[in-house]
Order: sequence, then structure tokens, then C-alpha cells
Amino acid sequence: MSGPFLEEAYKNLMQSVDGLQHEDMDMVQADYMEGLKIVREHYPHENVCILWLGSSVGNLSASAAVQFFCDAVAAVGTHCQILLCTGKWLHAPLHSLDFTPQKTSC
Repeated sequence: MSGPFLEEAYKNLMQSVDGLQHEDMDMVQADYMEGLKIVREHYPHENVCILWLGSSVGNLSASAAVQFFCDAVAAVGTHCQILLCTGKWLHAPLHSLDFTPQKTSC
């Protein structure tokens, strides 16, 4: 994330979330894996939730995307959850899609 984007996100969150305090957020400017390592260093025993907006992963092959998330989990270590958000338009009725969670080993 770029510095200006983080500053804008910070301002928006502080204005939008009642009761949110400065110390509740830790904005990190770094590349993907280095940023995750920094967060883990700051919070060695906490649960880390990674919210991934998904756009950059869409440029990877399926196997490379799996490896990317395996690397992300490895960077953070234990006590990690990833929420992957996508904005793909669906061209089929929702009831016809298979949303069965798939488990992949890293």
C-alpha cells in the first residue's frame, strides 16, 4: 500500500467507525510479505486477520495464487486468518455454483 492510500484509509476509518481509537489501528507501508512480517513482529501473540481485496491475485495462475497465499500464511505464522474479497461478476445463478470450501495444503 502506498503512503497516501494508507493516510486516506486511516482518515476514512476514523470518521466512519464510532469508538475507533488511533491505537486500534496499525497501518504498515511495505510490500506484501514484508508488511505481513512487520505486523507479526509488532503483534507476536495476537490473531492476525488479513483482508485481501483480491485484485492482484487475479493476475496470477491458479497455482501461483495458491502459492501466494501459502507464502502469506508463512510470513505471518500461526494465528492467522485470510478473508479474500472478490468483485467478480457472476454469469450463473448463485444456486448453480459450488461454494464448497476447498482445503489446500501449503
